[in-house]
Amino acid sequence: MPWSGAFLIGIALAAWLAATQPDRQRALVVGLALSYLLVALSLLYSTVAGEYQGAQWFIWVPILINLGLTVAMIWLITKQARPGGCDVAVAAEISISLRGEGPLLIYVLDQ
Repeated sequence: MPWSGAFLIGIALAAWLAATQPDRQRALVVGLALSYLLVALSLLYSTVAGEYQGAQWFIWVPILINLGLTVAMIWLITKQARPGGCDVAVAAEISISLRGEGPLLIYVLDQ
Protein backbone atom coordinates (compact mmCIF):
# COMPACT_ATOMS: atom_id res chain seq x y z
CA MET A 1 0.00 0.00 0.00
CA PRO A 2 1.41 3.43 -0.86
CA TRP A 3 2.33 5.64 2.08
CA SER A 4 -0.24 8.29 1.19
CA GLY A 5 -3.02 5.70 1.27
CA ALA A 6 -1.86 4.41 4.63
CA PHE A 7 -1.77 7.99 5.94
CA LEU A 8 -5.38 8.59 4.86
CA ILE A 9 -6.52 5.31 6.38
CA GLY A 10 -4.74 6.28 9.60
CA ILE A 11 -6.53 9.63 9.65
CA ALA A 12 -9.88 7.92 9.09
CA LEU A 13 -9.28 5.40 11.89
CA ALA A 14 -8.10 8.13 14.27
CA ALA A 15 -11.17 10.23 13.47
CA TRP A 16 -13.42 7.23 14.10
CA LEU A 17 -11.74 6.54 17.45
CA ALA A 18 -11.98 10.22 18.41
CA ALA A 19 -15.67 10.25 17.51
CA THR A 20 -16.35 7.23 19.71
CA GLN A 21 -14.18 8.56 22.55
CA PRO A 22 -14.56 12.38 22.65
CA ASP A 23 -11.97 12.79 25.41
CA ARG A 24 -9.25 11.73 22.94
CA GLN A 25 -10.03 14.32 20.27
CA ARG A 26 -7.25 16.65 21.33
CA ALA A 27 -4.65 13.93 20.74
CA LEU A 28 -6.01 13.45 17.22
CA VAL A 29 -5.68 17.12 16.35
CA VAL A 30 -2.20 17.41 17.86
CA GLY A 31 -1.13 14.33 15.90
CA LEU A 32 -2.56 15.74 12.68
CA ALA A 33 -0.85 19.09 13.25
CA LEU A 34 2.50 17.40 13.85
CA SER A 35 2.17 15.10 10.86
CA TYR A 36 1.26 17.94 8.49
CA LEU A 37 4.13 20.01 9.84
CA LEU A 38 6.63 17.17 9.40
CA VAL A 39 5.46 16.54 5.83
CA ALA A 40 5.81 20.24 5.00
CA LEU A 41 9.25 20.42 6.58
CA SER A 42 10.49 17.32 4.77
CA LEU A 43 9.30 18.69 1.43
CA LEU A 44 10.86 22.05 2.20
CA TYR A 45 14.15 20.39 3.13
CA SER A 46 14.25 18.41 -0.12
CA THR A 47 13.66 21.64 -2.04
CA VAL A 48 16.27 23.70 -0.18
CA ALA A 49 18.86 20.89 -0.25
CA GLY A 50 18.51 20.62 -4.03
CA GLU A 51 17.26 17.03 -4.00
CA TYR A 52 14.12 17.94 -5.92
CA GLN A 53 14.84 18.80 -9.56
CA GLY A 54 11.31 19.06 -10.97
CA ALA A 55 9.08 22.06 -11.59
CA GLN A 56 9.08 24.35 -8.55
CA TRP A 57 5.32 24.88 -8.44
CA PHE A 58 4.86 21.11 -8.17
CA ILE A 59 6.72 20.99 -4.85
CA TRP A 60 5.58 24.33 -3.39
CA VAL A 61 1.86 23.58 -3.69
CA PRO A 62 2.02 20.57 -1.30
CA ILE A 63 4.30 22.52 1.03
CA LEU A 64 1.78 25.36 1.27
CA ILE A 65 -1.19 22.99 1.60
CA ASN A 66 0.46 21.11 4.46
CA LEU A 67 1.46 24.34 6.20
CA GLY A 68 -2.14 25.55 5.83
CA LEU A 69 -3.43 22.32 7.36
CA THR A 70 -0.95 22.72 10.22
CA VAL A 71 -2.24 26.23 10.89
CA ALA A 72 -5.84 24.98 10.76
CA MET A 73 -5.11 22.25 13.30
CA ILE A 74 -3.34 24.69 15.63
CA TRP A 75 -6.31 27.07 15.31
CA LEU A 76 -8.65 24.23 16.31
CA ILE A 77 -6.45 23.36 19.30
CA THR A 78 -6.46 26.97 20.52
CA LYS A 79 -10.19 27.34 19.87
CA GLN A 80 -10.91 24.21 21.92
CA ALA A 81 -8.74 25.49 24.78
CA ARG A 82 -10.93 28.59 25.10
CA PRO A 83 -14.21 28.38 27.03
CA GLY A 84 -17.04 27.58 24.63
CA GLY A 85 -14.59 26.33 22.00
CA CYS A 86 -15.48 24.12 19.07
CA ASP A 87 -15.64 20.36 18.85
CA VAL A 88 -12.21 19.13 17.78
CA ALA A 89 -13.60 16.20 15.77
CA VAL A 90 -14.16 18.85 13.10
CA ALA A 91 -10.38 18.69 12.48
CA ALA A 92 -10.54 15.30 10.84
CA GLU A 93 -13.45 16.40 8.67
CA ILE A 94 -11.53 19.49 7.56
CA SER A 95 -8.45 17.39 6.85
CA ILE A 96 -10.32 14.82 4.81
CA SER A 97 -12.37 17.45 2.98
CA LEU A 98 -9.22 19.29 1.88
CA ARG A 99 -8.03 16.04 0.36
CA GLY A 100 -10.88 16.01 -2.13
CA GLU A 101 -14.38 16.65 -0.80
CA GLY A 102 -14.84 20.41 -1.00
CA PRO A 103 -18.54 20.66 -0.01
CA LEU A 104 -17.81 18.92 3.30
CA LEU A 105 -15.35 21.67 4.19
CA ILE A 106 -17.96 24.37 3.60
CA TYR A 107 -20.51 22.44 5.64
CA VAL A 108 -18.12 21.96 8.56
CA LEU A 109 -17.03 25.59 8.66
CA ASP A 110 -20.64 26.81 8.56
CA GLN A 111 -21.59 24.92 11.74
